[in-house]
Amino acid sequence: MKLKVVFVSLLTLLVALAVNPANASPNRNQILELKIGKFSLTCKGNCSDKYKFRDYGDLTFGVKNKIISDKNPDEHIQTYNLINDFPNKRIPQFCIDGSPDIKIGLPLYENKPSTNTFPFFSSKATSIGVYTSSWGATGWGNSITHIFDTETGEYFTKMGDACDYPTFVRNDDNSVAYYINKNFTWFLGPPNFSLVYLDIPFEARDLKGKFLLKELTYFYERKLFQEAFRFKFFSERELRILENIASGWNENNIYPLYGSKKYDQGERKLLERLIILIGYDILIKGYKPLQNYFKTNTFQTNQLKIVALAIAQKLPEFGDDLNMNFYERYE
Repeated sequence: MKLKVVFVSLLTLLVALAVNPANASPNRNQILELKIGKFSLTCKGNCSDKYKFRDYGDLTFGVKNKIISDKNPDEHIQTYNLINDFPNKRIPQFCIDGSPDIKIGLPLYENKPSTNTFPFFSSKATSIGVYTSSWGATGWGNSITHIFDTETGEYFTKMGDACDYPTFVRNDDNSVAYYINKNFTWFLGPPNFSLVYLDIPFEARDLKGKFLLKELTYFYERKLFQEAFRFKFFSERELRILENIASGWNENNIYPLYGSKKYDQGERKLLERLIILIGYDILIKGYKPLQNYFKTNTFQTNQLKIVALAIAQKLPEFGDDLNMNFYERYE
């Protein structure tokens, strides 16, 4: 009798172990069909659960007034995943060559149900999203964040760098006030051998697309400028080093040939700070210490001005043609 009880208990345990893994994570299965209020998603055909959607499946999602389809060539959909929680900064997955390291069709937030909604357009938790990405033969590509309100049908979309979200800034009630978009940019050299790489915030906009200069300047100042300068201009010694670097570059091609000079970490840091300073000067339409320095009009200063103009051209467009103000001031 005891043996029978032990056998039944063991059998029950084995059944539980076989069932529980499937039930433990509600996001284990690929999302092929989902409907929440006004939002719906369907994927028919061969919706590959590996790494590329390609042309095998037939994906549509959205609300009545905004339906997105992978058959639209402008969408460039190679992967799709569900945004089932507030999209905070970078996506919560590792990335390989611009592709999220997560199977197609799975929710991005593994510990949340696929039906989980969150506050976005208002304080009410009625929003859900779809995250699509694509890339070419060289690897890194683009990702698109789509957010829908399941009750009102409101829609937000933004393309960004691979495996990234915009940075959403929330109100006290958890609704979104505005977002910051950033661009990972290389400076002073070709992409694989540049002297400086920076993640540059280049636009702040509300959900209706209005450009917000004050908010962008605040974000840029707090995240980059204060860290780089602590509200102090370059010292005389630092300026002389920058002038020496600039005077060694050709006026028509300021980027040094790869291998022609080895720049140490201190020199690279100075160039990084110069790039940040020029971006700040563009945003506030004139940083006086930089203006005063360029007025000295020595040969070395003019050489560094040439470098500064080239850097301004490489910086992301800061909205409202702010870069043009920089050229007008210093050309």
